[in-house]
Amino acid sequence: MVPPLVLVTTIGFWEFISKIKFNKLFILIIGLLFILSFANYFHQYSVHYKFDSARFWQYGYESIFTQLKSAQVGAKNIYINNTYEPSLLKFAFYTKLSPAEFQKDFLGDQPESYDIGIFRGFRFGDNYFFGQVGNLDDLDKLLQPGDIYLAAQLKEIPGDWDWSTTAPFGLKTIGFTRDLLNQPLFTIVKR
Repeated sequence: MVPPLVLVTTIGFWEFISKIKFNKLFILIIGLLFILSFANYFHQYSVHYKFDSARFWQYGYESIFTQLKSAQVGAKNIYINNTYEPSLLKFAFYTKLSPAEFQKDFLGDQPESYDIGIFRGFRFGDNYFFGQVGNLDDLDKLLQPGDIYLAAQLKEIPGDWDWSTTAPFGLKTIGFTRDLLNQPLFTIVKR
């Protein structure tokens, strides 16, 4: 559809210009508007786009799942926040899970299929759980010694509390990632 639209727009613009008999002031105004429009687009693209689109390009998942892969050795249960963005496929990709292992462990991804009151989500394999706790007290009740939780900022972590520097009582931060503005994005904690 783009070529016909460009052609029709060009013909329309040319007809419009020919009807006004090439008024130089009008052409100058149109040219300035075009330059301002292009400058605004270029500014938005080169300065703001990377910040505005980071979430849509799944920024932070590669870093946090790479850290989780090395931290999960010997972990009893691993809980992963699944509310920031659906994270099962990103988990499988960045932890280099084989397709055969994925198919063996995949039991379904219905959001409420695993509900123990303090954690709602779904189970993947024997010790992976994707979902969310209700609040910080539920997280404290959920995690047993040897358990790992991957928390998302503003989901389990309230406000601008940075768990990479000050984790909640009884939890140890073992990995974290920040967004492009250097704000906390994901934190891995262990009991």
